[in-house]
Amino acid sequence: MRKTIIFSGLSILFLYGCDTYTDKNGDKKVILYETEINKVSRAKDQAYELIQTGKEQEALKILEDIVNENKTDKEVYYYLAIANGMLEKNEEAIRNCSEAIKLDPNYSSAYLNRGLLKCKLSKNEDALLDLNKAISINPKDPDSYMNRSIIYSALKQKDKACEDIKKAKELGGQIPEQLYKMTCE
Repeated sequence: MRKTIIFSGLSILFLYGCDTYTDKNGDKKVILYETEINKVSRAKDQAYELIQTGKEQEALKILEDIVNENKTDKEVYYYLAIANGMLEKNEEAIRNCSEAIKLDPNYSSAYLNRGLLKCKLSKNEDALLDLNKAISINPKDPDSYMNRSIIYSALKQKDKACEDIKKAKELGGQIPEQLYKMTCE
């Protein structure tokens, strides 16, 4: 059986093969056989697009269906965390990030997101631990420094907050001028 590769949006579809037939109008048609992995990839892409367009509930349904079939995809848990966080289901979102971290202890985005969710719940010391971990894994991520700066500010550690804002800016982060002034002046 021949394998075929098709580029489609964010996904690369690996097909095990295809068949052709002629429809009732005499037109040639192709039937593509998609692998299960590609179906999951397309579903994740669809869920992510729904999250980006503010349709978190619809995204949750798709992502929960994927989790019911496959509990080993860190990205699915991360997307669940984003959708649940947007719906203010912060404790559930924290659990989703924790699942992603269990699957990949070096998943810096999950630590960053979990830290932000903990910050929303005023768990600043715990949030700081997650952001420190995110920075240790990916020290070139300006978002982690910017968000850690916000937590340092909440903890009244102005020097550390200013240091992190400057580091985020140095790394090319988009730091609002008002936040910079508020933190460092």
